[in-house]
Amino acid sequence: MNNYDLFIALQVVKTKDSNDFRQSVFQELSKQNKVIRVLNFIYDYLPLFLQCFLCFSFGVLKFFSYPSKLPTSEILGIYNYENERRRLLYLKNILKDQSEVKLVKMKLSFSLPQFQITRLNQIFIILKRICQMNKMLVSLRMSETLFSYMKMEKSLNQSTKLIILSSDSNPYAMAAMAISRKKKMRTCYINHGHIPEGPPRTFFDLNLLDGQSLFDVYKRSKSMAGETFFIGSEGERGSLKKGLLNLKSKENYSVGVFLSILTNWESVHKLLEKLILSKQINHILLRLHPNLILRDQKQIIKIEQKYSSEITISYATEIATVDLENCDLLIAGNSSVHLTSLKFGVPSILCHEIDLVPNDFYLFEQKKLVPVMRDLNISRLSDITSFYENQDPDIRVYFDASYNLDEKELEARIRNKILSFL
Repeated sequence: MNNYDLFIALQVVKTKDSNDFRQSVFQELSKQNKVIRVLNFIYDYLPLFLQCFLCFSFGVLKFFSYPSKLPTSEILGIYNYENERRRLLYLKNILKDQSEVKLVKMKLSFSLPQFQITRLNQIFIILKRICQMNKMLVSLRMSETLFSYMKMEKSLNQSTKLIILSSDSNPYAMAAMAISRKKKMRTCYINHGHIPEGPPRTFFDLNLLDGQSLFDVYKRSKSMAGETFFIGSEGERGSLKKGLLNLKSKENYSVGVFLSILTNWESVHKLLEKLILSKQINHILLRLHPNLILRDQKQIIKIEQKYSSEITISYATEIATVDLENCDLLIAGNSSVHLTSLKFGVPSILCHEIDLVPNDFYLFEQKKLVPVMRDLNISRLSDITSFYENQDPDIRVYFDASYNLDEKELEARIRNKILSFL
């Protein structure tokens, strides 16, 4: 296991899970989960051998949970979350007439392959080093990467030519990237949302990105290898011009409030109360973040009981555009849904206050992609429509390269680019 590709995978996971935002997510999870909260509290006080044992146990669980055999296919897409699956499915549909593409979810399957007992000494040497240098979250995630790598060594078929992933740092994805490099397979990354500054280095052969803005994020961190190709953000294409005309023509309009993964519930309550009191707003749709693990069920129940007759709650079981169809205006925090909304033709407003981490880490405010709500006060419609009517259209192209491209032409270019890597 002493190879450079595994070392790269471990370092990528360490870099990602050490950053402030990921640590904030983990702290929020600790508040909601008593077991994690207790483990996180006592972890630093445990002797090293117990830290190693905890990480070993977590890694073994992942080892026996992932599929023991991955599908045989010329192109294989590997994912773990629904937003990743959608991006891979988009590519599969583009390639369906030219190449066989199979998708596999790294889900719990309780497979029982041969565990390589002879590697135990090597494993504990690596885990000891990991635990000596890192906190609990990073140590556990690096352990997951290590054991995922060992699993995929046996489960990834040599006949596969291209591995497509939609994560630049998830442990299973980094393990797949490392094994692919070791087996001389090509790798492709397609992003499933915008990312904040300071991403870890990537080592994919082909990077399919929303646009120049995302490439610049990687470039500023000197963190992208391989060839880059812009394909635009996720979502159906509509007309923002029509969306603005529709908004201007209405005496009463509907508002969607789409929540981010780290929600400031106190501010959400204040915002909802202000929207309910507005005479211009006739319908409010509150869309929860699709991440089920971090959903605060107590807050959701509170909102259901308090506002059941005044707002509609979406539990994000469908893609965002399904809910955007019922909105004339979107309010969201730091979220890639702004890109999806503008592409779909629904004007959006950035509201920092409804996020627990109220930073402009996607640079949507700095680059003037969307207007900003201040102190939870919704702007006049004339100010919102004026912002977009006077906006340089190139800024939307900067974030989403698909605006100026014919959809069929774009799909053909994506198809040719991917096939050239086989």
